[in-house]
Parts: sequence; structure tokens; C-alpha cells
Amino acid sequence: MRSSILMLALAASGNAVIVARDAATVLADIAGIDSQTQSLTTAVNAFEDINDAAGLISAEGALETAIQKGTTDAQATDPLTLEEGSSILDAVRNLIPSIVGALNAVVSKDPAFTSAGVQSVVAGNLNTVSDPYVHSMS
Repeated sequence: MRSSILMLALAASGNAVIVARDAATVLADIAGIDSQTQSLTTAVNAFEDINDAAGLISAEGALETAIQKGTTDAQATDPLTLEEGSSILDAVRNLIPSIVGALNAVVSKDPAFTSAGVQSVVAGNLNTVSDPYVHSMS
């Protein structure tokens, strides 16, 4: 009896893990990435000294989480129609202003990052968030 219950539980949990993603999921993830990118820009613009590091770290972590989720979902997405693919491509293109805004904010705050001794941390975090999602879409 216990083995039957265990087998049912394993079967149910195995089925729960296999979830097909669709274009709507990917589009929602892209919107989440855009929102988190804008939040990061706000945190960067607010950075004046080491006392503002917690907000910056939190915003970067939220963006990294959004990118990881988007990457996972994009990789698990079933084949898309031409229309769906086009919508996703448009959404990715619409991320460009937010990304450029975030990068411009980082560049403008370089003196503050250097003064606070966090310039290398900021550069490392930019590398962490820059690659995974883009590679999952190619």
C-alpha cells in the first residue's frame, strides 16, 4: 500500500514538473525583465554612497531572478508560430530603451561606485545578468 502511494506521489510530482510554456509566458517574462530593469535603473540613479548599496543589490538580484525565470521558460517553450515569434521579437526589441537607460545610469554613477569601493561588484553583476536570457532566445 505504501509503495502504491509513493508511486502515485512520484508520478504526480513528475507530471507537475513537466509544464509546457507558451508565447504568453515568454511575453510575461519579458515584461517582468523590463520592469526589473527599470527598477534597477531607479536604484542606480538613487545610489550616492555605500549606504545605498542594499537597494542596488536588491534591484540587481530581482533582475537576475527575472532573467533566470525568463531563460528557463524560454528554453521550455513549445515551438512557436511565426506570429508568436514575431511578438516575442518585438517585445525583446522594446527592452532596448530600458537596457540602454540602465547602462547609461551605471556609467553616470561610476564615480559614486568607485568612491564607495563597489565598482568591481557592479561590473561583475552586469556580467551576471547580461548573458543567459539573450542566449536562450537565439
